[in-house]
Parts: sequence; C-alpha cells; structure tokens
Amino acid sequence: MTGQARWRTGWLSSLVVACLATACAQAPVKPLGTAAEASPAPTAAIELQGQMGIKLGAWQSEPARGMSFGFFFQGQVERGSFSLMTPLGSQVAQVEWTPTSATLRRVGPGGGEDIRRGSIEELAEAALGEALPLQTLVHWMQGRPDPALPHQPLPEAGTFEQRGWLIDTREREQGRALATRQAQPGLRDARIQVRLDP
Repeated sequence: MTGQARWRTGWLSSLVVACLATACAQAPVKPLGTAAEASPAPTAAIELQGQMGIKLGAWQSEPARGMSFGFFFQGQVERGSFSLMTPLGSQVAQVEWTPTSATLRRVGPGGGEDIRRGSIEELAEAALGEALPLQTLVHWMQGRPDPALPHQPLPEAGTFEQRGWLIDTREREQGRALATRQAQPGLRDARIQVRLDP
C-alpha cells in the first residue's frame, strides 16, 4: 500500500468513526428563506450547515463504503470551505478551494499531512477514491442547478439532471436534497444526501 493510500485509508477510517452522526452542534446560519433569497448569484457569499451522507457502490477492487458527517460551508461557490464535524460539533477536517487549488487538512489528533490538488474534484478523488462534484453540490443544496453547466429539467417539479447526476430537491422546504448517479462504464454508483439545518 502506498503512502497516499495509507493516508486515505486512515483519513476515511477516522472520519467515518468520528462522524457517524445525524446532527452536530453549530452556530446558527442564515435561514433558507424564499427561493429568491436562497439562490444568490454565484459570486455571493453564503453559509450552509447540516448533515451529509455519502454512499459509494463497490467498484472493481474497492468495497462499497459510506460515511456521514456534519458540515459547515462558508464562502462562495468558486472560493469556499467545508468544515467536517463530529456528532459533538468538533471539527475533524477542513476542505478549502479556490479556482486553481484545493486543500484538505485533517484537524486534531492524528492530523497528518495535507492533501493538495488543483481542484475540489481532484481532491475528493484523492481523499475518497471518487471525484465527487462537491463544488456543484453547493448549488444543488440550494435547490438549483449550477448555472454555468448544462442541465436537463425532468417532468417532476424539483428534479433535474446535471453532470450525469439525478438531483431531487422536492423536499427542499424541509432542507433536504438528494443526488444520485447510477453505475455506468467507468463509474460506480453514488449517492449524496444532504439535510440542511433550519
């Protein structure tokens, strides 16, 4: 096992053990409000917090895996940060990105070496083994597609397809959003479920 693989396995293990949670104690953030208020221009600064669950299907030699954690996002879609939290609200990792770089830093005991990549998706692939669309997810959590990318509205209100993912925002009033991707050649099935705190 390479050093990077050991780092990734250790980070995943500590995150899964520390972050299996359905809630976390955080400072309050701006309420969702109306659709217009909750969908600022891409350059507007926003704050979002809640819980996120990620499930990845088995793929080649990789077993299926799942993790859930509290999160706090702040900044802009193009330049922001995710804090990943334990059930008691302690930060265990910080993910930051700009248009040209992305960094993951583990916080607390066993912090270890940072992971740095050129984009948030490259960083997700290095840390999780999958290039998840975390930057686009910031738009999806607000109930809308990424305006910079093509998307396909679906017949049922509150659903659309973008980047090969099916996005379901029908429960957005309850702070919930779901993104799923079916397995296809070269890609495993994946599911990202978000529940924003009121």
